[in-house]
Amino acid sequence: MILTTGQYQRLVELLWALYDFAAVRLDLTDELYPDGAFEPDPEVQASLMKYVWDEDRSTIDDFARENPADLPAADVQELRRWGQGLYGTFSVVRDGLGQSVLLGEGMGFVVTGINAEPWEVVSAEPAFVRTALIPFGDKITYAGVLVEPRIAVSDDMGELLRSELARRRATGGLVSDARTFVRAVRELRYGTWGHAEALGARAASQAPAGAGAPLSAVLPRPSEPVLAGVRGMPAGQHRGALAGLVGRARERACRLHRLGLHAPGSPLGPHAAAPERTVAVQPVEFAEELLRLRGVARLAEVSRECVAYFVRNGIEGPRPHEASQVSNELLARWRSFPDGVNYEVVDAPDGCYLVEYTLAKDNWYELTGAWHPDDSDRDDGYPGSELAAGLRSLLEGRRHLPPRPVPDDLFDHLTDFFGWSLDQPPMRALTRYLDAHVPDGEDDYAYANDVLGFVQECLHVGMGVDEIVWELFDRGACPDERSFDALEWLVCQVVDGMPSWACNGWSPREARELAGREGGRE
Repeated sequence: MILTTGQYQRLVELLWALYDFAAVRLDLTDELYPDGAFEPDPEVQASLMKYVWDEDRSTIDDFARENPADLPAADVQELRRWGQGLYGTFSVVRDGLGQSVLLGEGMGFVVTGINAEPWEVVSAEPAFVRTALIPFGDKITYAGVLVEPRIAVSDDMGELLRSELARRRATGGLVSDARTFVRAVRELRYGTWGHAEALGARAASQAPAGAGAPLSAVLPRPSEPVLAGVRGMPAGQHRGALAGLVGRARERACRLHRLGLHAPGSPLGPHAAAPERTVAVQPVEFAEELLRLRGVARLAEVSRECVAYFVRNGIEGPRPHEASQVSNELLARWRSFPDGVNYEVVDAPDGCYLVEYTLAKDNWYELTGAWHPDDSDRDDGYPGSELAAGLRSLLEGRRHLPPRPVPDDLFDHLTDFFGWSLDQPPMRALTRYLDAHVPDGEDDYAYANDVLGFVQECLHVGMGVDEIVWELFDRGACPDERSFDALEWLVCQVVDGMPSWACNGWSPREARELAGREGGRE
């Protein structure tokens, strides 16, 4: 599977323009085109590829913003997606269909060749290569250069790689389209402890209102009619059936729709009263939701907070003198069902910690300098030395903030953190806008919920405002400049106003307010 002639020409033009821009930054133009050559030198291209996708990813954003090559808007948008490229060492394996699969980062990627299959370009197959994988249109390709390190692939190693390919294909573990690739790269890359720092720096430098100013203050507030979708509806969108409904009224309308009673005035009959909610929370569920709020917490503190929460809210469960029993239950659950819990257990010199599974696994290499062990190695728990150093660094970045208390209403919304987060003011405002601006052809009752789920996922992995907005642009959420500005303003509120792991469960805005009050006391 290779690019068409038109796709090939477009990709090469974009790559060369980007490499020209990077070469000027590094003063390598003469080396890139030695003796006035028309085509760039591949060794210098390889160096520039590493620089752009491994050392300074801001190069792509700067190039897209400045657009020195005067590229059309569609090409600039394509380039922005290249910021989600994945640089590393991969093994090239040919599958039974003649396609090239690059294995690495714990995943397999079906890669489209530029003018030949990658397995045809390398000296032998399987082989190891160093490159940057990038999204291009709806495909995954590479940044023009495949560098073969001097690593011989033995027959045994080749068989292992082919077995790994077969296993991934059998289990649906191959990434083959650009959208899934971008999501996978984000899950691999984005830790959240640097997320709030970046937001805080942006707000501090641009917002005029002081330490507690919201990030959305850096943008002019769109008019209320634009936010509400009352007039000036963008072409290609319509006011959805849920527009103007909030809270229980919106839930009722959705329930009516599910029951086939579409008219807002239709009686619910026997379904008029929502079923009474029965609280049935277990300590392991409490721990997992607390970690979705904070990301990391000491086991003993989790146990004490669990007991206090149960007592405070009249939930049947362990009493204060049984906190140690909760700790033992959490450890036993993890060791017995490591794939059925959403945290990792980490021993450190100052005690045992629970780390939210996504946060631990997606940043395992940065924390430990080693690849994440297979699930088969998890039976007896991880030695404390594996994560202790990285854990200290992770905790150090949040020591200035007390842990955010677990909200008493956390289990009042679908009994989980994500349901609770949808009821927070920034997410409610985004919901109202999405309900009032539904792309034509989308389901009025499903569109906003699908987008909100995606935004929650973005927040969960620490994505920033620009990345979320451009993804929503791809989904048809902001087809013109006014709607783009409105959505950017709302997403700013969401990113700045929702809980962040980097802020110990507080939002970046709350963290700045806490820091401001602390500074005032000094």
